Amino acid sequence: MTEKSLKIVGRAIYDGNGGMTLPLGIIGAHGEALTIRVTLAGADFKKQQREPIQVMEGSFWWLFQQVVVDAGAIGVVPSEHHDELLLRVKHFVLRHEKVLSRARREVEAYENRALLPIARREAIPDSVRMFVWQRDEGRCVKCGSKEKLEFDHIIPVADGGGSTSRNIQLLCETCNRVKGRSVVSGADGD
Repeated sequence: MTEKSLKIVGRAIYDGNGGMTLPLGIIGAHGEALTIRVTLAGADFKKQQREPIQVMEGSFWWLFQQVVVDAGAIGVVPSEHHDELLLRVKHFVLRHEKVLSRARREVEAYENRALLPIARREAIPDSVRMFVWQRDEGRCVKCGSKEKLEFDHIIPVADGGGSTSRNIQLLCETCNRVKGRSVVSGADGD
């Protein structure tokens, strides 16, 4: 007897009248899903089940935590192996629920990514670029180079720095990369 012989049929739905509706897992002649209503005497469906219960006498369907499991591929289980079957049904359902829970979290994270604030860089206004270029005389403020110049945020945007002329300077590519490494590592700059 293995869990590979078990399969999920569906989820039971409480009907509020002392019973529940179970999916049959069969599609009718007209394409509709067939269901069955089951009432178990003395069972309180609103409480979490601690043990799997057989849906109907002689059936191979078991109900645990509102999940209907078909054990038909296992066949008739002798009474001495009944406890093993119940344990396998529980474990199968718990593994199934764990996989669903993880999938649910991943889908929610994917769907909510659009709601997260995106740290987009705001463009440096042309008037600020022109002012900084003239102020810094078209040279890197660190080494004086006129090659591969970049507009650099003195206080990074990620740390709350704005795109104002007071927070923008000209740096050559090399000096900007050195500054970037020192900001990341936490080292003090010049």
